[in-house]
Amino acid sequence: MEAVNYWNSGLQYYRLGDWDRAIRAFREAAAINVNDKLPPMYIQRCQHLMENPPGEDWTGVWVMKTK
Repeated sequence: MEAVNYWNSGLQYYRLGDWDRAIRAFREAAAINVNDKLPPMYIQRCQHLMENPPGEDWTGVWVMKTK
């Protein structure tokens, strides 16, 4: 349940665009449940969004452009 709480916090921060806090929460979730594939994926997304800030109209939706 602790991992779920960290995941939920991370997702909330992600949607708010608070990348640093989101990464910290996702790292905590990943440390608790090392087999969960989602936290590392969202950490990468946060890092990408930090380097390539989305526009003001960003809704939190991630659009995949390649497979």
